[in-house]
Amino acid sequence: MQFVRKQRHGPRVITPRQLSAYERSCRAKREKLPLLAPLIAEAQLPAEEEMARRQAGDIVWEQSARDAHAAKWREVRTRLFALPDHARAAVLARYNSSRWFPRNPGLLASLIWDTLKGVAVPASTLVPMPAAERLSAVAALNDRARAGDTNTRCRRAYSPGAMAFLAPGFVPDEEYERPQVYLHVSRGRWCLLWDGVADFVGFTHNIDPSGERRCGVFSALGTPFRFEVFYLSHQDDGDAVAPWNSDLSRRVVWVGCADEIADLSQATFESGWTP
Repeated sequence: MQFVRKQRHGPRVITPRQLSAYERSCRAKREKLPLLAPLIAEAQLPAEEEMARRQAGDIVWEQSARDAHAAKWREVRTRLFALPDHARAAVLARYNSSRWFPRNPGLLASLIWDTLKGVAVPASTLVPMPAAERLSAVAALNDRARAGDTNTRCRRAYSPGAMAFLAPGFVPDEEYERPQVYLHVSRGRWCLLWDGVADFVGFTHNIDPSGERRCGVFSALGTPFRFEVFYLSHQDDGDAVAPWNSDLSRRVVWVGCADEIADLSQATFESGWTP
């Protein structure tokens, strides 16, 4: 796997011109507010001390940037090595396929998602997870998905009944036979449904026997609604084999009236990837 060393910069070079510019700046600030000049002068450092302070700040900033860069590499490599062998090999082959690719964690992260769209991952290739760990991981991702965290590869889908609630004044025409989320819905009503799903805490065994926090019921303006989280694979709309891994699954949060059956083929999706 190829890397590029992060460029190191030497210490800031202080020139006489910079020193004189700093002194002129300090003098201008005092002259601008003559009544406060003594107080301003107390807060101003001598030119040499100010330049030394800036050099020390450069060192701290560069180290923090290097630490953040290294943390991103550790995160994306953890995701990479959590994949099955054949899926990881496909990602690395894509990563190493061109010498023009920038060798940074951002590219590798994007290639993981893009490459896995065309790689089938059978359940037999996955490392077994303890039931408790699996349940905890899936529930955590579901909570993030309900809250709108796009890093979980999540979109929202609204049933015909929910869209009728969101766009009560919609009239079909030649251009739009069905209401669109970002064109026709009431933003106030949309926020009610969004918050109803994101803030839902009433999980019980009767509502969600799976314990994965994937479905619930709530009401908005006196209308009962229901939401359900679907785990889909990348290749089709079938169930994902690894819902605990956001790189091997994608989520759809379906929102509809309480008496409707969840049907993604009839739902209206928000913008983003097509499920």
